[in-house]
Amino acid sequence: MLRKHRNGLIKPEHTPKAYEQGLVGGETACQGERVKARNDIHNPINGPINNLIANANRKVRNIEAAEASLRENFPDQIEAPVTLKEADAHGQRILDTKYPDLGDLSILDFLIKNPEA
Repeated sequence: MLRKHRNGLIKPEHTPKAYEQGLVGGETACQGERVKARNDIHNPINGPINNLIANANRKVRNIEAAEASLRENFPDQIEAPVTLKEADAHGQRILDTKYPDLGDLSILDFLIKNPEA
């Protein structure tokens, strides 16, 4: 015999999570594209375009402040920046130098002979 009222289908409206937000129906006033558009219109400083501009301006200001701080606190250490060619030449000169502590070997030769060093 078929039972009609016991152990039937579960009706979602009779469960504890029956009416969770976003499960049923359309957008509410506190979610969705309409709210995002309204926020950009009424408060454009938080919009995506203005945030990009503000972030770029903030980065420029931070770099300028850091350079000013270095110039103010360490004036004797400020020099013209080294070019990439000069840095490569200086690094190569260090690697090619023969060191008496390494048995008159360069750093590269010493590392090739002693890989565990």
